Amino acid sequence: IGMLDEDAPALLAEVQLAASAKDAPGLVKPAHALKSMLGNFCAAAAQEAARTVEVMGRENRLDDVDMAVKALHQEADRLK
Repeated sequence: IGMLDEDAPALLAEVQLAASAKDAPGLVKPAHALKSMLGNFCAAAAQEAARTVEVMGRENRLDDVDMAVKALHQEADRLK
């Protein structure tokens, strides 16, 4: 739980920054780290939201990235 409180805000900020800059490769690492972290909590919806953002970065599909990042933030907040 401490890891979530300490690391998740910085990772979410990295995701937001990359999404705002339309930096697809920049989405991959922080979204992957969040996906792994959220898996420790059996938070399926939050983990799926992180996976979606990660895949968007890997596949350079940024059309709906703002909505996907918003969903990730919402699910992470809900978990907290």
